[in-house]
Amino acid sequence: MQDNRTVKILAVVVTFNPNPAVLETLLNALQPQVDFIVVIDNNSSSEVQLPNIHNLMFITNSQNQGVAYAYNQGIALAQQQDASHVLLFDQDSCPAPDMVKHLKNAFIKYDNHQLAAVGPKYTDIKGQEKSPFVALRGLGLTRVECADNQQVDVDHLISSGCLLSRKAIEQIGLFEDQLFIDYVDTEWCWRAKRKGFRLLGVGAAKMQHDLGDTHFMAFGKPRVLHASFRLYYQMRNQWWMILQPWVGWRWRVMDIIRSIKIFAAISIYAPHRFEYIRHMSKGIYDAFRSNMGKLKTDQ
Repeated sequence: MQDNRTVKILAVVVTFNPNPAVLETLLNALQPQVDFIVVIDNNSSSEVQLPNIHNLMFITNSQNQGVAYAYNQGIALAQQQDASHVLLFDQDSCPAPDMVKHLKNAFIKYDNHQLAAVGPKYTDIKGQEKSPFVALRGLGLTRVECADNQQVDVDHLISSGCLLSRKAIEQIGLFEDQLFIDYVDTEWCWRAKRKGFRLLGVGAAKMQHDLGDTHFMAFGKPRVLHASFRLYYQMRNQWWMILQPWVGWRWRVMDIIRSIKIFAAISIYAPHRFEYIRHMSKGIYDAFRSNMGKLKTDQ
């Protein structure tokens, strides 16, 4: 049985050309909540400035091999530090002062329930409330409501702010680094569920997170619109996962429908739509060719 004394957390923060002020805010918020922090930089174009805080380690990669590769580097370091849990963070998120406490308490509460990971609720830094908690119901992903005093079973957690059990990682496996970025968390969560592990959303755990570059209106609703190169990765990795034989048929049908809706919404309503169409189409084409890794023209 775990308690607070046996939960040892290493936080992994992956950076690429980060905003120095935003990164400093994140690291200062994390420092009192975890045992160690490692910042892994994916070959930023300028030197990354770090605050002088306790138990902070820094790794700089000679080339950008993607967020999944960096997460796996952090997991390897967690093994060296004998950390029981790994907390993942993007450079554009920031936890509430008690976020990790609530995530840790959920792990302690469900220690004997085959728990792989727990994640927080988040608010878009641009002010738009979003719930990260979703579950596959029928042929669609349904957002699951979760009060502050609840923990709910989910089918997907976003990687940023996600607390993972190192023991579970050893059984589920590392992140799929050929995906580079996007769908990295989705693919790992699917593998966890397939192996019989649980994923929990924790209502009391809160953080702020940057959802995307901008928004646009499509079919009467605001939609997140990422940069065109991110849409390449999203479409490619989504279709790569659809094509995998081990993916369940309900997830496959749901994701095909979801992909068609995203492609249609952006193609009809997004500004500069032809650039997006070109990148999304190339992503789907590369998925069918199993042309994975870093986009060759991406810097």
